[in-house]
Amino acid sequence: MTKPAATLICATPDDLPDIARQVIEAAGAYRLICLSGDLGAGKTALVTAMVAALGSSDAVSSPTFALVQDYLAPTLYPPVIHHIDAYRLNDLQEALDIGLPDYLDDPAWTFVEWPEILDPILPEERLDIHLQILPDSTREIVFLER
Repeated sequence: MTKPAATLICATPDDLPDIARQVIEAAGAYRLICLSGDLGAGKTALVTAMVAALGSSDAVSSPTFALVQDYLAPTLYPPVIHHIDAYRLNDLQEALDIGLPDYLDDPAWTFVEWPEILDPILPEERLDIHLQILPDSTREIVFLER
C-alpha cells in the first residue's frame, strides 16, 4: 500500500526544471523513478526535465511505441538514461519477453511511465511518484511512500 509522503505543485511548464531537480534529489541513491498518472498529466514532460537536469542534451520523446528510449548523458556513470513507457504492454509476460528486467536492474538512471503492469518485477529501491491534473490545470506531483 502506498501513501503520500510529499507533494509539489507545478503551476507552469517553467517550474519543471526546478521540480525535476527536487525529484532527482528526493530519489537519493535510487536511480529508478516510476511515474504514474492519467494521460496528459505530465509524465513525459517531467521525464524530459529530469533528463536535462541529469546533463543530457538529447531530445526526449515518449517511448510509447518503442517502449524504451535511451539518452546519452556523458557526465554520468554509466553514461546513459533509460526511459520506459509501459502503456502499451498487455501483460507482465510481454515485459519479460522483451527484456525489460534488464533495464530495471541496470545501475543507470531509469524512468518508467505507466509502471503498474511492471509492479511484480520492480525493485523495491525506487522512487514512486504520481502526477495529477488539478481543476485549475496545475499539476500535483505526489511522492509516494511504500
